[in-house]
Amino acid sequence: MDKHCVSLEIAKQLKEVGWKKETEFWWVYNKLRDEHKICYGLSDCCKNHSESWEYYPAPLATEILEELPLKIKLCRYFSKDEYRCVDDDIHRNANTQVDSNPCNALALMWLYLRKEN
Repeated sequence: MDKHCVSLEIAKQLKEVGWKKETEFWWVYNKLRDEHKICYGLSDCCKNHSESWEYYPAPLATEILEELPLKIKLCRYFSKDEYRCVDDDIHRNANTQVDSNPCNALALMWLYLRKEN
């Protein structure tokens, strides 16, 4: 799942700035054991609900793309193991976001645009 949804660190940032869209996957963090895992569906994650558990949305690339403006593109560079999320809108001109995980690159663009607006 490491390339199919965002990393735990980025999931925390998404939650912090107000990601609202439903996601199929969630990062679940057990504070008592200092363990984290990915769950499918929040209902599965809530089986062990207590104050020692934290939940973070872990969106897929398609879920993030639905939240981004139309002129945002994701490109893979074959010479490197990296994905670039590029803004083709000359009026907005957002910074290119780069990561080895395509979901992270898209989420970084969403976070950038969220902070700029």
